[in-house]
Amino acid sequence: MHQAYAAYLKRMDALGTPMQNNSMYEMPTTEMTPSNIAVWAQFGIFSFLAIEGILDLDEFTINSDVDIAWSLTSTVVALSLLFKVPYHREIGSLLIPVGMGLAEGDAFYLFAILFFAPLAYLPSMAFDELDLDPPFGVWSKRGWGFVFFGLFLFFNVLESSLLAVAMDGELEEGADLTEEYGLELQADCEASEDCAFVETDEANEVGTLWTASSMERNIAYIGIAMLIISILVIVSYSVGILDMEMATPMNASILFVGSFWADNYLWTSVQEVGWSDDFIFLIPMSGLAMMAIHGLFSKETETTP
Repeated sequence: MHQAYAAYLKRMDALGTPMQNNSMYEMPTTEMTPSNIAVWAQFGIFSFLAIEGILDLDEFTINSDVDIAWSLTSTVVALSLLFKVPYHREIGSLLIPVGMGLAEGDAFYLFAILFFAPLAYLPSMAFDELDLDPPFGVWSKRGWGFVFFGLFLFFNVLESSLLAVAMDGELEEGADLTEEYGLELQADCEASEDCAFVETDEANEVGTLWTASSMERNIAYIGIAMLIISILVIVSYSVGILDMEMATPMNASILFVGSFWADNYLWTSVQEVGWSDDFIFLIPMSGLAMMAIHGLFSKETETTP
């Protein structure tokens, strides 16, 4: 009888009790595994967005126009993903676009679903220990992982300054003059010898064109090379063409996120901004990108990076 009861307890411990399986949340851990690093990086991204709605992280002061709706929705998403509440991936994908769209009365926010979905889904798609179910219960986790990674790559390259600076030696930036950033951009352009104003379609918008130095163009070339090499290594490794000890997805991911840092440096350097809170944002973004690449493309996904 004792042996049968002990076997029952062992089986329940392996499968999880009904209370554990139906829990409304899971306590996060601090294990240094790729999957857990991805989860905390995910939390860092949305925590940054929540703080950014209240604080100006460039000046480390409270914003003149505090965005409560943005901070609240971002906080809910960050905690939902960290504690893995039911439907946490759906909350991460939909809450900010839909919530802000309703709060601001702007349907354009719905397009942001394509931006937030990769941030919410990539860790789960890259690591089996986080979630075994693909979205909508169709296709495969790996297939969806490639789709979300493609969206992640698209949105980050879309806003990149690397091509513009490398090819044209110029960087164009516009902003709304009814917002604080637009007024700051206008003042910075007026004070710089390397900036000129360009025409815009809207009367309350300012358009600026910044000229890059030769050194900044060289940095853009390096950033583009890092991005291209990283993608080639990842693809070649995945299809079995490349078999070199150093040419792994994890090492390629370092070059991949390195191109993001080069891009952000160019934005701040060409526009003569100096410090930017985007450097803080890049820390969790880099962690998420590196771990997602490791999980999706490596042969052994749960080895220490």
